[in-house]
Amino acid sequence: MKMIRFIYVACSLSMLFVSCKNASDGKREGGSAPAINTEKNYIGTVPCADCAGIDLEVKLINTSDSTGNFWLKQTFKGTRDGDQSFRDSGAYSLRQGWMDDSSMSVYVFRPLQTEATRYFELCGDTALLSLGNDGERIKSELNYLLRRIMPQEK
Repeated sequence: MKMIRFIYVACSLSMLFVSCKNASDGKREGGSAPAINTEKNYIGTVPCADCAGIDLEVKLINTSDSTGNFWLKQTFKGTRDGDQSFRDSGAYSLRQGWMDDSSMSVYVFRPLQTEATRYFELCGDTALLSLGNDGERIKSELNYLLRRIMPQEK
């Protein structure tokens, strides 16, 4: 179990950068908040330092225009013990304006089971970008995007 937690921490720390491109790729316009009591689902596979990749599934449920609850499932693919899945849930807040970018919107996840805060940049209404443990964009050519799954795709 300690090895799995180490892998989780190492993978989180080793994340690299992919930007959300630009406003024409779906960046949020006008800073409007998502509708209340809606559910959004995202999936993607992000790089892993010592496994084949981490499959992420994120479910967001809005309870106000800038807060809500999240559910996160992470599956570490191809570890020496096989695929290892972990689930977490908690509350999130949506922050408008982040670091030095006033147009950037970021979900800040506060998990119930762990102390590790997670950050995801909102890229329009179609994607989330997994950010580093410090909330910064990861500097890498690798893909850290999670795409939104529409209800008919589930």
